[in-house]
Amino acid sequence: MSLIKASQLKVINPKLFEKLASVIETKRAVTNPCLHITQDVFTLSPTSKAFQDIFGSGIVDAQKFIIEHNFLGQGGNAKVYAINEKYVLRVPHSGFTEGKVDVIDHPLSPLNFGQPILKIGNAEVLVRQNGIPAGVPHGPIRKAGGEKALKIYTEHLERSATMPQDAYDDLAKQLLYIQKKGYVFDPSKSNNILVDPSESRLNLVDLNPQDPRSTYRHSVTDIIVPLIDNAYCWQVEDTLQIIQNRKAIIAKCLRAAKKKGLPINYDDSSLSYAFKLAQMEVPKPASIKRVAQ
Repeated sequence: MSLIKASQLKVINPKLFEKLASVIETKRAVTNPCLHITQDVFTLSPTSKAFQDIFGSGIVDAQKFIIEHNFLGQGGNAKVYAINEKYVLRVPHSGFTEGKVDVIDHPLSPLNFGQPILKIGNAEVLVRQNGIPAGVPHGPIRKAGGEKALKIYTEHLERSATMPQDAYDDLAKQLLYIQKKGYVFDPSKSNNILVDPSESRLNLVDLNPQDPRSTYRHSVTDIIVPLIDNAYCWQVEDTLQIIQNRKAIIAKCLRAAKKKGLPINYDDSSLSYAFKLAQMEVPKPASIKRVAQ
């Protein structure tokens, strides 16, 4: 049996939540041996219709999703496979191991940061986020470089540079929010930001709990570096359009940081390099209006 909070259900399946809202409020038990409500907590069997109504039919059969057709990408620790339009499956590089099914009450819910909602054996079901990975995809294309990689990179810069300022403001807000909740974002991989023009959003993915001993604090550098894709730029022969798009991205990031209170550290070598790539001067100390830490 698995537990799921009413607040989780409201995010995962709003229609079913509305259907059961009166039951939740009156704390009555549903006449179904596989679904019981006590206060705001559902207890349900992964094989029950109620579970499948919430998460989708057959979602616990993780093995069937681990096929080449569903492969979306990989990080340092796991590969990601599509399940449906709502969810993806994250599987360790060591391979999938079947086991207990548990609902994860994630601290970042109900917002969507691509966080896990189910654990199936050693794999996790994550909330799916839409968007095109920033920069050049990590893998064979990035390693090979050449015209294909350059085309992807220039299209990414154009896409990101034309995103509205509100999208950047929200991205800065997201970064501050996850840090407050005890999570950190890895800016070393450009693909950890998804650019979604259809929704005018920039989404953070692949978040991890911050070590309680760590004093690291996110800054504007952590969104500029992946959006510029600092680590790939040395392979690019700059054009005027590339430089202009880098400038636009940096300007919007700085504007968002100042609006939302995201720290700006002009002494950061990665930020200085981003300025150099955009042929911009790093502001001198006397001209810097420091953002409150």
